[in-house]
Amino acid sequence: MPDTTSQPPDAFLVALLDQGTELDGLGMLTGVAEGRIPHPDSYRRIGLRVTGAEPGTVRLDWTPTAAARNFAGGVDGGCIATVFDQACCNTAASRCEHCVPMVTLSLSVDYFAPLAVGEHYRVLGDLVHPGRRRMVAHARILDTTGTVLAHATAAVVPDSSFPDRIH
Repeated sequence: MPDTTSQPPDAFLVALLDQGTELDGLGMLTGVAEGRIPHPDSYRRIGLRVTGAEPGTVRLDWTPTAAARNFAGGVDGGCIATVFDQACCNTAASRCEHCVPMVTLSLSVDYFAPLAVGEHYRVLGDLVHPGRRRMVAHARILDTTGTVLAHATAAVVPDSSFPDRIH
């Protein structure tokens, strides 16, 4: 098992712990999009970047890295699902009054065409149901011509225990 004790902490997590109580979800996403808060290490690893957010919507750019490659050379479907999970959680978080992570209850993905490592894609998320407890978001991945290559729907809830766990 790899030794994780010597790895530096994720700069995003450090910023979240430092500023999280002062920010709402939209403030955190805007800070990431504007570069005031670093992207999570996991985003950099797969080539994902938050580029904008408004209440109930999020925009991300994705250029899949070699870390997203499947055995056949394309983008792994599990990595695409991970991007959708992040997009849907961020979309829901954009409506939260406190900056807390989201917990995914369900995620359904439909793939329409293969994605390629190194190509540029736009990921768009929209909140379908802004419930007080359970939220439902829809996200899609588009190529540079605007063609939808895959889409997903997720049900998520705020991780209300997060503030207690970090203090």
